[in-house]
Amino acid sequence: QFTGSSAMYKSLVAKAYSLGNLRMEYAGEVSGLNKIRLDGVSVTHPAAAAGTAWAAMASNGELCTSASLLEFDPKTGDTPELAKATLESHGFKLGHDPTDTSLNVLLKEGKTDRLEVMTEADELTEWWEKTILAAPAGGKIALGTNKSLGHAVYAPTIEHAVAAGVREDASCIYCVGVSEDKGAVHARAGTTGCKVPESVFGGMKSYTFAVAGDHDGVGSLQASLSTIKRRGANWRDQEEAYAQYELTETAEMLLEFLNPRDHASFHKQISSVLEVFKAFEPQVSKPYDGQPLVGAEGRSRCVTLKALRPLRKQLLVPRGVELPENVVKVAALHAMSPLRELPVDLHLMRGDEAGKLRVTDPLKSFLRVVEKQLGWRLHVHKDTEGLTAALRAADYPPYFIGIKDRHLLPLELLLAIAEQGGYLYEGLPSDALSLFKLLTTTQSWTVACTEAQVEEATLELQRQWKAVGLREEPHEPPELVKPRPRDADIGGGFGDTGMSLDDKDWADIDSADESSDDDDTPPPKKADSSKTTIPGSSTGPSSGNKDVATGSSSAAATSSSSSGGGGGDGGGSSSGGTAA
Repeated sequence: QFTGSSAMYKSLVAKAYSLGNLRMEYAGEVSGLNKIRLDGVSVTHPAAAAGTAWAAMASNGELCTSASLLEFDPKTGDTPELAKATLESHGFKLGHDPTDTSLNVLLKEGKTDRLEVMTEADELTEWWEKTILAAPAGGKIALGTNKSLGHAVYAPTIEHAVAAGVREDASCIYCVGVSEDKGAVHARAGTTGCKVPESVFGGMKSYTFAVAGDHDGVGSLQASLSTIKRRGANWRDQEEAYAQYELTETAEMLLEFLNPRDHASFHKQISSVLEVFKAFEPQVSKPYDGQPLVGAEGRSRCVTLKALRPLRKQLLVPRGVELPENVVKVAALHAMSPLRELPVDLHLMRGDEAGKLRVTDPLKSFLRVVEKQLGWRLHVHKDTEGLTAALRAADYPPYFIGIKDRHLLPLELLLAIAEQGGYLYEGLPSDALSLFKLLTTTQSWTVACTEAQVEEATLELQRQWKAVGLREEPHEPPELVKPRPRDADIGGGFGDTGMSLDDKDWADIDSADESSDDDDTPPPKKADSSKTTIPGSSTGPSSGNKDVATGSSSAAATSSSSSGGGGGDGGGSSSGGTAA
């Protein structure tokens, strides 16, 4: 992890590219503009004033920077001047003595000892401490949370605060519901209200420009899995039980674009990925202490759900390439994802001078399916300059997956992706655990509340996870398939041939039927043909392509030993379980 300015980090990546290091892997700069949003709550509310002042004053000893913007609600009667007066009058006990435990803020030499609230600015910049800009919602200066690491929402109720917060893009979302009774006891939070393991600092890659490169985020599940993958394929895979999910109609259509011999194996791979999702189903944490309460002694209680979110995926079909296999596989995984997926941006380098797309089957039919059934966005570019310009103007950092030979891509394209904080992943992983890690990111949802509100906060996080995080129509429970055990034959390697040692047909062969070593004439066949057929053999070309492509799905169950978030599961499989 690089510690420094975003401009410095991106210049280092650009320098490496200019020196010819086009294969470089880099991860990952983290530096964001944190924001406090007041939605239906006045800045004069004791909880909102205390939480905002503390968020602007210091980073609470964490990796996150302090808040840079207060977006107040003008409907409550708040003005920039009122916000400035309220926050700057908030009392802090500052000092230089590290042995004085009564200090709120320990000052270093040369640091300012007061909070500054700005009411005007030409542009929003990142102030590292003790400075914040107060601006009205809907004003000329706004901060989208696609530039934020931390984001706090104050609203009249927990339900209102959580519903607003979980639709934002920042890595860590903090939600506080405060009543109109200013004399009551209230919780509070800032933009750094939780610590690891609840925090996922820099976890929301592909959603925010505050995270650059292949950086999964401190405290995120994806970072924990970065050094783990399933063992290689093994003959024992044929004996392991696996989960079998039924494919959706869209997924069945998409699998038809793969080579027929890959239908069954990738079908199984999809189910294995779904089992990994089930193993790491997010759960609400137990309550833990947060910032001090407002209006009483003690601390706020926090509960956190580390939500799995889909990566914002970009795909590229270069000129001269018909339909890449990786693009088809990503589409099938998208169609079967248990998450509420986002549209994929598919870039096609085949536009003519007029910008029109001219394609033939199978690509034409594939585009029709993903555009109508999955809502994919198609971007047609006639040259690299057009693609580069589109990426530089994008609202989110471009993360490309399934790329082939990224070092052969034009330098200007590599530079544009790096400048936007994006990344290029070559190929697709072959195991389910690595696929899960690639296709997901993590966002931390935290509610700060009083002890009496813990149950309400927990239920609201669970409700929003189902409403915002999961697909609308859940998959049916999978069928557990237990393969037939191999025969205990000599050497342990012949049981997969379909032949069995207890086959009664062997008894029909006597010494008279045996031919000599130098006799090229095969022995005559038995009259009873039913006794010469080997069980499991085929007498003609297979007519089962349709069953292979569209039959019930199958994939390995994942190892529950590495589960960090929930649901149980079974063993591994040849197509990507999670036994490390």
